[in-house]
Amino acid sequence: MRGTSRNGGTPTAQGGAVTINRDGRRRQRGFALMYTAIALTVLTIFCGLAVDATILFLVRAKLSSAVDAAALSGARSVNLGTDISTAQSSATSAAKSFFLANFPDRYLGSQSIDMTNNFHATFNQNASSGLLTVSVNASVGAPVYFMRILGFQNITVSAAGSATRRALAVILVLDISGSMANSYNGGTACDAMKSAADNFISNFSPYDYLGMVAFDTTAHLKYAPNTTWKTGNALKTQIDALSCANSTNTTAALNLAYSQLKNSIRLPLAVNTIVLFTDGMPNSISAAYPVRDFVDTRFGYSGGPAVDPTKCPKSSWGTGYCGVKVTNGNCDKNKSGTTCSCTSDSDLCIMSKCTANSATITGAMSQNPSYQLTGNTGGLAKDFDSDSSIASAPAGCPSSTSGNGLRQTIAYIPDNDRWGNAIKYPSGGEFRDLWVFPVHNQCNPSGTCAYTGGLWTDYNPGASGSNFFPPNDPGMGTAVTSSGHWRFDQPTTIGAAGMNSAASQAAAIRADTTYNITIHSIYLLGNGSDPVDKYFLPRVSNLQQIPKLPLYEPNNTASVTNPAYNSSQQTGLFFAASDKAQLNQLFAKIASQLLRLNQ
Repeated sequence: MRGTSRNGGTPTAQGGAVTINRDGRRRQRGFALMYTAIALTVLTIFCGLAVDATILFLVRAKLSSAVDAAALSGARSVNLGTDISTAQSSATSAAKSFFLANFPDRYLGSQSIDMTNNFHATFNQNASSGLLTVSVNASVGAPVYFMRILGFQNITVSAAGSATRRALAVILVLDISGSMANSYNGGTACDAMKSAADNFISNFSPYDYLGMVAFDTTAHLKYAPNTTWKTGNALKTQIDALSCANSTNTTAALNLAYSQLKNSIRLPLAVNTIVLFTDGMPNSISAAYPVRDFVDTRFGYSGGPAVDPTKCPKSSWGTGYCGVKVTNGNCDKNKSGTTCSCTSDSDLCIMSKCTANSATITGAMSQNPSYQLTGNTGGLAKDFDSDSSIASAPAGCPSSTSGNGLRQTIAYIPDNDRWGNAIKYPSGGEFRDLWVFPVHNQCNPSGTCAYTGGLWTDYNPGASGSNFFPPNDPGMGTAVTSSGHWRFDQPTTIGAAGMNSAASQAAAIRADTTYNITIHSIYLLGNGSDPVDKYFLPRVSNLQQIPKLPLYEPNNTASVTNPAYNSSQQTGLFFAASDKAQLNQLFAKIASQLLRLNQ
């Protein structure tokens, strides 16, 4: 007999037969369905959360990218304003535009972002470093779908981005010497320079420090550097008011610009920069000049030959004074007797001892004729407007320390300038020690010609044959050593000494590892007939290779290695301009380089 047990579904044997309990199977199938339902519910929730999380992740990633772009745009756009307030407003507007371009409205179903309340740009400049930090924060409601069963309609997603901008500290150094007043491109070179400088400064921000030094025989601080230079067009007004005259004291101008970066702005982490513009070479030299305490045997003030100073004593000029009458601009070697008709300093060609005491007078001396072999000397002038008046010469010397009186008073150009820069290079001829300028005449396609200079020994143009007084010249007493001293009675020598001094000053500026100053330079060519030099400004800017000289050298002229290049110092840009349009382009290239570096 077969039977079925219903207690627990366990098979039993009754009367030799096996039975199956089916209630157990039904309960197992019930539990499985329940577990499956629970698992599906949990899995659905997790899948929903994963979908929502993915959407949130994508929205946040897009938002982060957008705020980063906005911060960068804001940092680059702070130059679009005349003061801090308008600069921030312009930069914020640019930041919003970049944000919206990178985060489309209702991206992945997110809410339309409230740009007034949910987008913020802040600007903070560190006073000690000049570093400007632009921070952008934004938030948006991102959609959720499966989380709505928990009561959420959207979740706020936030992101923050920042960008830093180094401050620019720029000193414009502009040549306002007399040659800049020459007619040039329908105006004057001075006008062309001012127009290019105006366009140049328009590229920069009220967060940047800008100043201006202008130089002729004296270096003038025309605009002390600050960040309010755009307010009321303050710097532009000073640029537009420049007038051009007198000589070219490049060294004093570089020194003054350096002092503004180091002592006035004082931002070591800024992009510290000097932008030098000139149309020629230095023809002024600043030094503490020793007063002549020996009998003079050099050229006369007008370039005439040396004569015997005992031929014509004139006691009325003071103790030790002696003069020779000038005839037609030259010393009269045949003058004899004990009296002469000298009536002014300009009548004196040479003198005996000016003073028996060692003394110096400090200022800027210039050459008057354009780098010629012989000619008159100008000065002394103040190096800076802030200098006190030039000291008078000691008793027994000409009463005036200008013009011919200076020519007859000082002994020589010392080996170092007023600021300790080398005028005479220790290596003996590394740069312009042995150089003479009125040689090697070259003409440009327009027919304008200029001397490019060369070694005295190569050209032997006459006159003294050297930039130095003869070694151990007995007529110079003990003042001249075996190495000789720089002459100041040759205009060409004053130009050579001025170039050495300016190149030394530039090297000293670049050697400052605290401020890491870069010197960019622009050379305006074809303005007047003064000599031109291919080495000077590339050396000032520390170029590794010195390029050909436009206008005066063939196009296939190869560049040459700069023997003074220093790989441990900043390398600047050097450009040569030959017309007004090109001048604007070159200033713009320097501005572009500066703006790239400060990002």
